[in-house]
Amino acid sequence: GGGGPGATVGVVERPDAANRTFELGGPDVVTWNEFWERLKRALGARRPNVHIPFGLMRVQAAVLERLPRPPVTRDQLKMLAAGDNVVSSSDAVDTFGLPLVPLDEQLRRATSKDD
Repeated sequence: GGGGPGATVGVVERPDAANRTFELGGPDVVTWNEFWERLKRALGARRPNVHIPFGLMRVQAAVLERLPRPPVTRDQLKMLAAGDNVVSSSDAVDTFGLPLVPLDEQLRRATSKDD
C-alpha cells in the first residue's frame, strides 16, 4: 500500500496540498557510489563501475538530448552536480502520512518483475 495511481489522485483532491511542493525520499543518506552499488545489487548486475568525468558527460548529454527519450540530460547533470539530493522536509510525511521506506526496499520494488 501507499503508492500507485490512487495515491496520486488522493494528493490532487486534498486542499491542504494545493500549491505546495513536496520533497519525496526515504530515510537513507548515501553517496552516489553507494546508490549505484545498491542498484546493481537489486538488479543482480555484476558490471564494474566506470567513472566518467563530468565535462565528458555534459558533452554526451548534449548529444543524447536529441533522442526522443535521452538516458541523461544536461539539466539532470546540473541537479546531480548540485549534490543536494537529500530530503530535508517532513512535509510529505506529515501531510500524507507516507511511510519512510528504506532505499534497498524501494530499489527492490522498482526493479521487481513481480509487481
